[in-house]
Formats: sequence, structure tokens, C-alpha cells
Amino acid sequence: ANGLTPALVSGQTSYSAETMADAMKDVNAAYADAKSRPRSDGSDDTTRLGTIGGLTFTPGVYHWASAISIAADTVVTIKGSPYDCFTFVTDGALSVAARGGVVLEADPPGGLPPHVSNLAWAVAGTISIGANSHCEGVVLGTAAVTMGADAKLNGRLFTAVGAISLAAAAAIVEPSAVISLGPQVQLSLSLASPTPPAP
Repeated sequence: ANGLTPALVSGQTSYSAETMADAMKDVNAAYADAKSRPRSDGSDDTTRLGTIGGLTFTPGVYHWASAISIAADTVVTIKGSPYDCFTFVTDGALSVAARGGVVLEADPPGGLPPHVSNLAWAVAGTISIGANSHCEGVVLGTAAVTMGADAKLNGRLFTAVGAISLAAAAAIVEPSAVISLGPQVQLSLSLASPTPPAP
């Protein structure tokens, strides 16, 4: 839901079995698409350490065989243009500690930063977004998700299995605009293809 916060929904929201089945197919297809994308430089990212706070990533596909984490008071910088695509895949959990997060930086400087709809996180394990943290992108999970107090996600959050738990004042803010990059997965969440449209 757009701008969903705990203050707007208390308890459970129910949808028809058909709507839920369609949504599950979409989430599973988007997750499979993200997970199957070839690594951008052909290298094996599974040897990288799982602590990614403090690192800067340029457009591409990154994959870890283990859990990844962003430590407290550190950020991951996503550097590029609105048309660049970033895909982060982990075969483990994703953990963002308190006050950690993700920031978007324009490249070239003075331009516009990457758009959150072109930043995908495909996570095989649990997802934990700590208190007072700030994250960006479309998060596709396969297990339970928790967001701590005052945590913010600028993007969208989906899980195929498990609950999504939001603590007090946690918020998921859907992007106000989507930039189309040509062929996309035709889903409710549309992951952009890694190549920009022809001029």
C-alpha cells in the first residue's frame, strides 16, 4: 500500500484468495528474475565479505552466497543515474542495524541519483531493518521481515513467506514516479531490465 504505516492499519488486512495467489506468483517471478541475472562483470561475488556498510556500488548485479549486513551508523552508497540498474542477491539474510542504511548518489555529480525502482534486493533469508535506519529499493524476500522503530524504506517490500512486522513509526514509502527502461518483468512491481532504452 502507498505510504503504509502502522497507524493506518492495525491488525490484519484480508484479500481474496485469487488476489493473493496472483500476488504470490508476481513476487516469486520477480525474485526468480533477480536471482537469475548474470553477474555484471562475470566474477564470483560469493567470495566477498557479507558486511557491505561503507561500500559504494556502481550499476550491476552482485551476489553473495551468505548473509549480508549493514552495520550500525554506516551506509551503503548506490552511485549512478536514474537509468542505471542495481541488483543485490543474497542466499542468506539481510540485516540493516540501527541507524544504518542505503543512500543514493548521482553520477555524474549534479545529476539525478538512481531511481529506487531500479534497485532490487533479492533475499533468501530473513530481512531485518533496524530502528532509525533508512533503506532504498524494491525488496523481495522469501521469509519474515521486521522493521524497527522509525525505520524507513523508500521503495517497496514483498515477501513470499512469513509476516511483515512494522514497529512504531516504521514506514514504507512507495516512489512517486517510476522510470521505464524498456523491457520489464510484467508484474505489479516491475523490475527494470539492466539495459536502457534505445534513443
